[in-house]
Amino acid sequence: MRFLLTPALLVLLFSTAVQAENKNTDRLLTKPVEEVVVSGRRPGPPLWQIKNGENTLWIFALVETMPKSLEWDSSGIDYVLSDSQQYFPPIERSLSASLNPIKLIGMLRKFNKLKKIPDGRTIKDYLSEQEYDKFSRLMAQYAPNNKKIEKLTPVFAAGELFEGAKKEYGLVDARKISKAIYKLAKRNKLEITKVKAREKVEPKPLFAAIESLSETDHSACLSLVMDTLDDEISSLINYSLLWAEGDSQALIDNSIPRLQGSSCTEFFLNSDQIQRITRQTEESWLNETQKALENNRSSFAVLGLHDVIETKGLLSRLAARGYKIVGPVRNADFNKGDE
Repeated sequence: MRFLLTPALLVLLFSTAVQAENKNTDRLLTKPVEEVVVSGRRPGPPLWQIKNGENTLWIFALVETMPKSLEWDSSGIDYVLSDSQQYFPPIERSLSASLNPIKLIGMLRKFNKLKKIPDGRTIKDYLSEQEYDKFSRLMAQYAPNNKKIEKLTPVFAAGELFEGAKKEYGLVDARKISKAIYKLAKRNKLEITKVKAREKVEPKPLFAAIESLSETDHSACLSLVMDTLDDEISSLINYSLLWAEGDSQALIDNSIPRLQGSSCTEFFLNSDQIQRITRQTEESWLNETQKALENNRSSFAVLGLHDVIETKGLLSRLAARGYKIVGPVRNADFNKGDE
């Protein structure tokens, strides 16, 4: 699930910390980083279908991150959109705070202060000698020009390391795909139905949550990211290639790499407010797509991959309302239909 943040909630920038099992804590990255270059055009991700008699809701499952050089065949999407009446972009979960400019400036100053280690200390004061050696190597490899990282609290330093690693390997946010699909839907003059929940929040409790993190919480988060960074980057790359190949069974058989929900951020993601927003938006999406299934011959929706293939995802919950899951359909299946 992705949350869209206003400046008043930049506090969530550190939520790129990863969740993974401790694997090889002594392994250090020593090879030069090379950007991942994917050659050749891939068949393209599969499309799932929800059926209500002759009416169909097509579902495009989107990964979060992929190599920027990855190319895949989008002809199946083009074909379905050209024959559809309604489009559902990815669910927006947006938080905002009602602040006047003076309060906003004060809040941003507070946030920047929370990001930095106080009293002239550095990351070295949080880590053992062995862990600091590992941090220095990773920093030199993935954030060589980031002069501020050693002065950031470990939770924020962890996010900087992870973002630096993604950049070095040429990984990009896959949201650009949903933006392209949105433009195509507009070009085809589909009815566009955005499902979103906006809730005004007071940033002080979020700041308090960050302040409540102990030095142990901070160092544990950074250690987790350092121990698993290489494996997580590899997982992101490999999973995006499976996705672009349209291998739905392989996507189901392999666990989805998780970039959020770790011990670094669960105090926020499990908060009452976030859980409430999640329930609101998911229920709204289910109700709106159910209307589309009742009224439209063909509709098209983009969802995060976890909502499509996980047993408690939105696809399964829509099927639980009495609709039938069909597919997935690969691009090759569309091409056969044109022969």
